[in-house]
Amino acid sequence: VYDVSHRRDLYGKSPPGPYHALAGRECARALSTMSLDLADVGRRDLEDIQQLVKKLEHVMSATEVREAVDKAFRDWQRHFDE
Repeated sequence: VYDVSHRRDLYGKSPPGPYHALAGRECARALSTMSLDLADVGRRDLEDIQQLVKKLEHVMSATEVREAVDKAFRDWQRHFDE
């Protein structure tokens, strides 16, 4: 659940909010692939996600990915703890 009430300009009705398509729909796939294509919103299949993972392996090691995820988590946790 994302609280987006402070940025209604991004998440409100379109126009102006480009993220309105994500509202109330399964959007994990769209967010993880950084896609706002309506064909990706609401999808639950993951077959082609493996291709994205393989691309990432050429850029970052598994340790680097884990460190990046851990850092992002700590940053968000710190933000919400304030």
